[in-house]
Amino acid sequence: MRVLRKCFSREGVPQVLMTKNGSQLCAAELKTWLDSIGCRHLRTAPRHPCSNGAAENLVKTVESAISSANPRTIVELEILLDNFLLQYRNAAHATTKESPAKLFKARSLLSSLRCVYSSDVVYFRGNELRPSRGIITRKVGQGVAEIAHLVDEMVHRRHINQIHFNQLTL
Repeated sequence: MRVLRKCFSREGVPQVLMTKNGSQLCAAELKTWLDSIGCRHLRTAPRHPCSNGAAENLVKTVESAISSANPRTIVELEILLDNFLLQYRNAAHATTKESPAKLFKARSLLSSLRCVYSSDVVYFRGNELRPSRGIITRKVGQGVAEIAHLVDEMVHRRHINQIHFNQLTL
């Protein structure tokens, strides 16, 4: 309840909270508290993860991002998750054509790509194992930029997750 209380104090109380059937989420105390603040509590069907398909899809997407980045430490994992969530919340959803941030907060969240200007020197993931150095030539869309490789001068299109503004984050 403490975590939910903190979240609700920052973001507001939702109309509906959907959870799995874990014992900590089925407690009478939680139900009483949610009822008292005007939040309807729905639980998925037992042993049926498809009941909350949107959450299951997000879990698969996060797992895919983690496995492709292969973080070596907890700190790298935390940075990866923070960056992933920022970009995910800013990306338009295929169904709604709006980003979660736009729907939830009525605005886009500030991300590093919105602060990028042409001629910024960055490191990016190319086809090689080592990061490549390049210059941002232009923003293509939300979360995507074109980068001119400093060695072969070819232009590469990369997502913000593949662009690093200093060597230390690689």
